[in-house]
Amino acid sequence: MIHRAFSKILFILIVLLLISASGCIIPQNTPTLQPVSEEYYAEMDAALYPYMQSIDEQMKETTAAVWNAARELDGMPKDGPEIDLALLKLKSEIPLSYEAGRVDKDNILTAITGEQNSQQLVGEEIVTTPYTEDDLRAAGSACVVSNFVTFQNGERGVKVIAPVYDAEGNYDGTLQVSLNIESLFSGPADELREKYGYTVWAAQENGVMLYNEEMTDIGSDLTNPSSAYTPSFTSAAKDILANESGHTSYIFYSAAWHNISQTNVVWNTLEPGYGQTWRIVLTDNTPIPHEIAEQTITPEELKAFVTNAYLYAQKEGKTAALAAFNDPKGPFIDGELYIFAGGMDGTVLSVPYQPGLIGANAWFAEDPAGVKYVQRVIARAEQGGGYVLYLYPNPSVGYSTELKLSYVIPVDNEWYLGAGLYEHNAPFSHTTYVDWKMRNELIKQVRTMRYLAAVEGIPAVELALLKLRRDIPFSFEAGLFDMNDTLIASTEDLGKTMEIGVGKATNHYTEEELKAAGPACIVSGYSRLLFEDNGVTITSPVYDAKGNYNGTLRVGINTWSLFSGRDEYLRNEYGYTLWVAQPDGLVIYDKDTEKIGRNLYTDALYQTSSLQDAVKTICEDQSGNASYFFYDSTRVNLSQTNVVWDTVFPGYGMEWRLVLADYVPEKTTTETTETPTMEELKSFVERAYVYTQTHTKEEALSAFNDQNGEFVDGELYIFAYGMDGETLSLPFQPGLIGVNRWIREDPNGIKILQRMAARAQQGGGYVYYMGPNPDHDYAQEFKLSYVMPVDETWLIGAGIYVQDNPLSQNQYISWTKHDDLTYQVRNMQYLAKTEGVSSVIEMIKDPDSELQIEGLYPFAVTENGTDLADALNPEMAGTNQLGMTNSLGMSITREVISLTQAGGGWMYCLWSIPPTNEEEYVLIYVEPLDASVYVGSLIILE
Repeated sequence: MIHRAFSKILFILIVLLLISASGCIIPQNTPTLQPVSEEYYAEMDAALYPYMQSIDEQMKETTAAVWNAARELDGMPKDGPEIDLALLKLKSEIPLSYEAGRVDKDNILTAITGEQNSQQLVGEEIVTTPYTEDDLRAAGSACVVSNFVTFQNGERGVKVIAPVYDAEGNYDGTLQVSLNIESLFSGPADELREKYGYTVWAAQENGVMLYNEEMTDIGSDLTNPSSAYTPSFTSAAKDILANESGHTSYIFYSAAWHNISQTNVVWNTLEPGYGQTWRIVLTDNTPIPHEIAEQTITPEELKAFVTNAYLYAQKEGKTAALAAFNDPKGPFIDGELYIFAGGMDGTVLSVPYQPGLIGANAWFAEDPAGVKYVQRVIARAEQGGGYVLYLYPNPSVGYSTELKLSYVIPVDNEWYLGAGLYEHNAPFSHTTYVDWKMRNELIKQVRTMRYLAAVEGIPAVELALLKLRRDIPFSFEAGLFDMNDTLIASTEDLGKTMEIGVGKATNHYTEEELKAAGPACIVSGYSRLLFEDNGVTITSPVYDAKGNYNGTLRVGINTWSLFSGRDEYLRNEYGYTLWVAQPDGLVIYDKDTEKIGRNLYTDALYQTSSLQDAVKTICEDQSGNASYFFYDSTRVNLSQTNVVWDTVFPGYGMEWRLVLADYVPEKTTTETTETPTMEELKSFVERAYVYTQTHTKEEALSAFNDQNGEFVDGELYIFAYGMDGETLSLPFQPGLIGVNRWIREDPNGIKILQRMAARAQQGGGYVYYMGPNPDHDYAQEFKLSYVMPVDETWLIGAGIYVQDNPLSQNQYISWTKHDDLTYQVRNMQYLAKTEGVSSVIEMIKDPDSELQIEGLYPFAVTENGTDLADALNPEMAGTNQLGMTNSLGMSITREVISLTQAGGGWMYCLWSIPPTNEEEYVLIYVEPLDASVYVGSLIILE
C-alpha cells in the first residue's frame, strides 16, 4: 500500500545501491502505466469523500474546543491552579491531543499537562511555533494550525493555537495543544481499508508528509525527490502538490518491497485551520489477504527460535548475525517466523521481508490501534526480554495486518532481536478493525476521570486508597480501575509499577459478577502479583453519584502475612502447623515458602501415592481427616503426617482448604554445643571464600555440599545461593539444591534471600533471620549469618544459631502485634498526606500523640541518614547516624535506608535500649514516607 511504500522511498535506494554494487540484485523492467477509467477514479472519489469528512469533523471539534478553552483562560493568571485544571479539562475533551499548554506573550511555557518530562519544559521558550499576534487575530475561531513539527518532548505532530487575552483585553500569550497526527488519520484509514480496500497518505501543501501507514516516512519532504522515487511517482507528487484535487497513476514499489507495480490515486484538499492546507491522497495499493493458514507455532517454540538467534549473535558477532537475519532465504526464516532486530534508539537493523526499512528510525511507529510497538518492544527488551502484542503486516498473507505476538531479547545495551507469530484468528486480524470513534471515547473517558479526580479530589481518592491499605495490614497495594480495567488511581508503589491510564488489571469481571458477589467481594485465585509477591486480589465494584457502575476497587492481599502469624500461634501454643490450598490444588500458604504456588496434583514434590490419595480427598471434600507420607525438612526422608481440614469461603467464587498438620519440627534436646563466636563465623566464611578463588565453582560447591567435608564444623556449614535466589549449596537439605528461594520469608516476614543478596552486593556482612537448625531436628531458631559475594552472580555464607534470643526459646511475636507494627508505619504515610510530613515528625516525638501504640517505637530518617525523630532514643533527633554501628559492625541506619529504597519490609537487628543502652534484639518494619524521608517502627523481642 502507498503508505507502506513511502517508508522505503526514504531508505531503499541506499540499500539497493549497496546490494547492486555487490552484484546481488537483478534489475527489474519498469512496467508501463496502464490507462484507468473515469468510472474507476469516480469509485475512489466516492470512498475518499467520507474519509475527508471524518478528518474535517475531528479538526473542527478540536479547533472549537481550543478556542472555547482560550476564552475561559482570558483574564486568568498564567500559572495559577485554575490554569492546571482548565488545561486538564481541555486535554480530556481532545482525544487526539498529546498535551495542552499555556504560553505567555514572550513565548515562555508557564503551565502544561502531562508527567515529569513535560513539566520540565515549564519556564522554557517554545521555539517550534513563532506566530505573531496579528496571525492569531486573523485566524479567529478557526485557530492557527502549525506545520508538522517535532515537539520539545520528542513527540511529533501539529499544534492548534489560539490567542489568550488579559482582563483588559490585551494580548497575553497563547493556548497551544499538540496533536497526535497519526491518531487523527490512522483510525479512519483503518476503517477505509477494511470497508473499501483503499488506504491513504497525507501531505502538507509544501510537500511535508503528514501521514503514511509506515510511520518512518512521516516528516519526509516530497519536494526533495529521493533517488529511490520512480520518475512517475516524482511527477505524480508534483501534480498532487500543485493541484487541490485530481487523480493520477504512478509506478511504485508493492507491499512485497521487491517488486514495482502501478498505483492509482485520487486526492482532494482539506483546510484544517488558519494557514494550513493538507492534501489527502487515496490509493488502491492495498494488500489483499491470502488464504489463512492454521496457526501451529506455540509461544514456547517462538521463544526457542529467538533464543537460538541470540546465541548465534553472541557467537558470530553483530555484523554476521544481521547479515544472516536479513537473508530472506537464510537459516533464520522458518515459515512465518523470521528474526527482526533493532537498536535501542529505534533504528531498524533487520527486517528480511522489508529491506527498505533498514537504517530507518521507527521509534514513533504505531499500529492502527495506536500502540507504539517499537517503543513497547524496546521497553520489554530493556527489562530483560519477553512477549509483546501489536498489529503488524504479515508477509505470508500478502502483508495484511494481523495481531502479532512477538518475543524479544536484548543482545546487549545497544540492540535487541526478536520474532513473532501471527494470531490469524484473533480480533483485529483481516476483517476486524479498531473502531476509531470508540477508541477516542475510551481516551476521553480515562482523561475525564483524571480531570474529575483533580477537580473533585484526586487527593481524596488517593487518601482513601492509602487509608484502606493502612487498615488492611496484610495488603500489598490498592488501586482504582475504570470499566475497561485501566488503572486510574493507586497507592504509591502500585502507581510506580503500573502506569496510570495505561496499566491493566489482570482479571476482568463483568458488572453482573460483581453485583452477584455483593459485600462478600470477588476473591481471585492465587497468582504472582507485582514485585514478584504472592497473593490474591479482592475486587469490589464502584458506582458513580447516579448509581451507575463505574469500575472497580482492587486490593492485593499478602496470603503469607495473612496466615503466617496465626500459624506461629498454632505451632507454639498447640504444636501444629498449617497449610492452605485452593480446590484446584494450588498451594496458597505453607510455612515453607518454596511450596507456595505449587500444585498438589502436578508438582513432582507431591508425587507420593499416599499424598496423592490425600490430596484428592482434601480438594474434593470440604472437611475431613487423612494421613500421608511426606518429606521431612531434609527433602530426602519421608515421614508420616496426620491432618484435619475444613473450608473457609473468603469471598465470592473462592474456597480455601485450611489443613492442620501434626508435623512440626521441635527440639528433641536442650543440649547446646558451644556456639562459635562472630569472629569465628566470619573467619569460617572467609576461608570458604578463599577456597572459591583457588578452585572451580563446581569443585567449591561439591565441597560445600559434602556433609562430612571440611566445610561442615559442628553447627557451622557453608550455604551458597545465586544472586537470583537459586540454591547452590545446602549440605543438610540436599533436596533444595536447584530450588529458587528468592521469595522465601521467615515467620515474621523477613525476605531472607533478598536480605542476603542485598548484604552481599554491599560487599558482605551479617544478616539476622529465623531458620531451621539441623542440630535440633530443624526447629525454627534465630540465626545470625555472615555472607560474602564470590562474584556478581553468587554468594556464600554460614550462620550460628542464637540460643539466648527469645525466638529460639519457643517464643513468638503475636500476629496482632505484628499487624499493629504494620498499621503504625502505614498510618504515618496516611498522616503525612493529611497532616504533612512535619506533623508526623512531631507525632513521633510526642509520646501522647494519636500515632503512638503501646510497645512500639516509631522513627523517621532522611535518605542521607539524618535522624528526624526517634521515639526510643529522642536525643538522636537531628544527628546523622550513618556512621553509628552496633556490636556486629552493622550501621542500622544504612540497613533501614537500603531496605526502604528496595520498597520497604522487615528486618531484625541489635538496638541500644535506654536507659542502660544495652543491646536488645528488635524487629523493624520500614516504608518510604516520601522520596527523601523514610519511616519505620520497632518492637523489642523480650
